Amino acid sequence: MMPNMLSSLACQANKARYYAYGVLGSQLSGQKLNILFSTYGGYIERLKFAFRFTPHQIRFEDLTRDNMAECDLVIPLTMDAFWFADEYRSVVPNNAFPIPTRRAQDSCDDKYLFSTCMADAGFSEYIPRFGQQLPFPYIRKKKVSYSSHNVFIIKDKADEAKYTEQLSSDEYYSQEMIPGQIEYATHILFKDNRIVKTLSIESRFQVDYPVKNHDHQLPLRICACPHLEVFADMLRAIGFEGLCCFDYKVLNGKPKVLEINPRFGSSLTQFVVPFVTASLKSQ
Repeated sequence: MMPNMLSSLACQANKARYYAYGVLGSQLSGQKLNILFSTYGGYIERLKFAFRFTPHQIRFEDLTRDNMAECDLVIPLTMDAFWFADEYRSVVPNNAFPIPTRRAQDSCDDKYLFSTCMADAGFSEYIPRFGQQLPFPYIRKKKVSYSSHNVFIIKDKADEAKYTEQLSSDEYYSQEMIPGQIEYATHILFKDNRIVKTLSIESRFQVDYPVKNHDHQLPLRICACPHLEVFADMLRAIGFEGLCCFDYKVLNGKPKVLEINPRFGSSLTQFVVPFVTASLKSQ
C-alpha cells in the first residue's frame, strides 16, 4: 500500500477515534442541551452531522434576545452574530462558551491590530515581523478578511508593481512569510482565565510558502500542541474569553502566530462535541 494512502488512513482513523470519544462523553454526561447556533450556511450540515449521535438538540437561527434566552448554550458562528451576542450578553450570563467582549474580538479580527497588540504586550518573538521593509517573499493581506481571501504573496519587485493597489491601501498590511510546509490550527476554549479544551490540527502542504485555502493540502491530522502556555498568556494579554483558533507555523522550535480567529473555526465543525462536554464540566 502506498505511503500516502497509509498516512491518509491513519489520519482518518485518528479523527474517527477523537469523534467517537467525544460522542461517548456527551452520552455519558447525562445532560441534554438545547443549543442555538447562529446561521452560517457553510457549517450547518457539518454541525448536524457532528451532533447526530448526541443527546443534544441543535438549531440554527439568526440570534435574537428571545431565542438566546430560551436556549442552554448559544454559539455564534459569524462576527455579526458575536457582536449581537456581546450586546445582549446579559441574556446568557452563564453561557458555557463565554462570549468575548467586543474589544477582545476586534483585537483578533483586525490582523494588524492583533500584531501590534502582541508586540506591545511583549510577544514579538512569537509573531511574524510586520510593517515595511520586509525581505522577499512577504505577504500583503487585508487587515480584516476571512478564509485567506485578499492575501497576496509578494515574491519580488515585479509583484510589488503588480499589486500596487494593495501596497498603497491602508486596508492592507505586510507580514513576514514564515517558511515551511506545515501549518497548525489550535482551537482553544478559554474560560475563567484558563484553557478548558483544545484541539490542534496539522495541515501539510507540498510547497514551502503555502497559503491555506489556496494551495493543495494533504489530509488533516490531529496532533499535540506544546505551545499552550504561550497561547494562554496571549489570550490573557488581550482579555479574551471564549472560543478561538490560533493559526501558526513553527520556526526554530517557536510558534509564529499568523493570527487568532476569534470565532468558531472551520476545522472544528466535526469535533465540537468534546468542547461542549468540557465546557459543561467546567461550569
